[in-house]
Amino acid sequence: MNLPKHPSNTKQPMAFGSLRNLLSLVRQHGIDRPYWRRFLFVLVNTTWTAPLRWYGRIRYGRFVRQTPINHPPLFILGHWRNGTTYLYNLLSQDPAFIHITLTQIMAPELFLPAGPILEKLFRRLGPSQHYLSRQAFNPNVPSEEEFALANLSPYSLYHFWSFPRQAQFFLNRYVFFRDASPKEREAWKSCYRQLLQSLIFYGGDKPLLLKNPPNTGRVPILLEMFPDARFIFILRNPYKVYKSAHKFYRKILPMTSLQDITEAEVDQIMFSFYRQLMQEYLQTRHLIPSENLVEIKLEALSAAPLPELHRIYTSLRLPGWETAEPRLQRFVQNGPFQPPPPYTLTAAEIEQVNQEWGFAFDAWGYEMLPAKDGQAV
Repeated sequence: MNLPKHPSNTKQPMAFGSLRNLLSLVRQHGIDRPYWRRFLFVLVNTTWTAPLRWYGRIRYGRFVRQTPINHPPLFILGHWRNGTTYLYNLLSQDPAFIHITLTQIMAPELFLPAGPILEKLFRRLGPSQHYLSRQAFNPNVPSEEEFALANLSPYSLYHFWSFPRQAQFFLNRYVFFRDASPKEREAWKSCYRQLLQSLIFYGGDKPLLLKNPPNTGRVPILLEMFPDARFIFILRNPYKVYKSAHKFYRKILPMTSLQDITEAEVDQIMFSFYRQLMQEYLQTRHLIPSENLVEIKLEALSAAPLPELHRIYTSLRLPGWETAEPRLQRFVQNGPFQPPPPYTLTAAEIEQVNQEWGFAFDAWGYEMLPAKDGQAV
């Protein structure tokens, strides 16, 4: 059974990206008939904003390319629904960091020439609530730079949100780089570096705070680019990840996809992505100097946020805890995070999670449940 198409055509994430990139991807991967109106919406927006993107490249391109990255970035790693967003929102309260915003990921070539205008436009046209968190929509909310990469280039895993039948293609080529040519690999590095330079050019000479789940599988190439980078890996009980991710994929794909995909294929992507990304991290984390890596569990972070955050600052030698602590405390006290209610799993769900993700229970010490109906996690 195909995943039902969301009636809205305005939530497709490539609507303000590169026109050339869009047309190239469509030629390569194809669009199914039910999604032509969605594609036309994206095409119209990428076309009418093209002159402004060209102006931005001419006006700011040289300055961006000359902008140095003077501070090691801080990368938040972890699978979707592991708690990466909660940790990101916490750390982004520290004014010592720069983070990328929703406006910047949706229009990475437009925010320099027209950032304030775009923010007003997105506030006016955006939904009243964030599509997942149900919090008030905010175009300045901390966001994932992978969407910006997708709007700039073909070198992004997040093209699978538009072309889900090619999900494994994008994972192999632009996360693990197993099928990428040396030229593509260098092009990805160049695109990523220039995106980060644009954030520093816009936001000032500060360390970058970057939360991007696909980077969980890119540790080697990130260390090539930033050998002194710091990393935080956050994990969560795999059963809870399964229940949350199951809902997540079914929420997002109907709004973004340009291709039909069955529910069984969605589940295959979900199980496969978790398994491959987490195993790749396990196989490559030893490359990170031990003093530059902290692993935390969402369960510990949500139970005692400030002690866990202090451990992160201390372990990674991050300056400014005295300045950051009161801001973090206010966010914890007044912030939007609410622990989800317990999930109930069927015997079939438990059995499948045990089979697909059993390695994660062993690697991080979570208890594996017997396959019985009505188990709560």
